[in-house]
Amino acid sequence: MEKRQEEAIAHIEREWEWRPVPAKRYFTVQETAELVGVPVFVIRSWEEEFAPFFRRRGRHRRFYLRQEVLVLRRICRLFLAEGADVPEVLLRLDDGARVAAASRVAVARWRTALRELQALLNGV
Repeated sequence: MEKRQEEAIAHIEREWEWRPVPAKRYFTVQETAELVGVPVFVIRSWEEEFAPFFRRRGRHRRFYLRQEVLVLRRICRLFLAEGADVPEVLLRLDDGARVAAASRVAVARWRTALRELQALLNGV
């Protein structure tokens, strides 16, 4: 393991208590690294490794949404606290994405049903 990676892991183990993610829309790569508790190079590496979960914004600077910061924290915890490897992290993140997608589908169905019910009630 590289010395920088060992230092990153040691830093994260000391910083398990994460501060709350501020309620703002975008975070720079430096802000994201501070919120997750890892060096910037780790964030960039994870962004490449787990590309389906991140979208590039801007040409010269990296910006992350609040949700992406939370995904990065989850990746960090899976790697360090649970000792997961990359395929296992991908699988767990994908399961979470499926659950979120299923929730969105369920909400959309309920909204459609409510609109139909309102249309029926308005017609009476």
